[in-house]
Amino acid sequence: MDATERHRTSARVLLFDVQGSVLLIRFVVLRTEGEFAFWATPGGTVEKDETVEHAARRELQEELAIAVKLFGPVHEAYSEFEHEGHHARNTDVFFVGRFQGEEIKLSGTSPGEGGAMRDFRWWSAMGLEHSTEMFLPPELPRLVVRYANIAPSCVVEP
Repeated sequence: MDATERHRTSARVLLFDVQGSVLLIRFVVLRTEGEFAFWATPGGTVEKDETVEHAARRELQEELAIAVKLFGPVHEAYSEFEHEGHHARNTDVFFVGRFQGEEIKLSGTSPGEGGAMRDFRWWSAMGLEHSTEMFLPPELPRLVVRYANIAPSCVVEP
């Protein structure tokens, strides 16, 4: 791992269905010590000259090909980890949305992202609490319980 430290801000979306389950993506990334697998919400890096909300909307479009009304930001999480061979100090900014459509498809846009995104599924709060899987951020199960009922109705945006 390169010793260069990078500061990174990510926009993430707690995307709920009408039953209150949250959509999570299973990522498998290569780190110095080997493969690291975890479940996380859709989202990604806020680009230069982009607002956090715009990044959240862009990431939903890029990763899942959807547009929904967003509420927030509702939460910030801080972490440090290896990202693309560098030490990253990360801030995740979370928004809430509700999806009422029929189908979602996983469609990562960059080769690294597309290769790391392995699967997705809708998780209930109870399923998260009883799972032995790795969720990031660690407080994700608590966030799902807190925000499942305030997600705004789905509005497809132009």
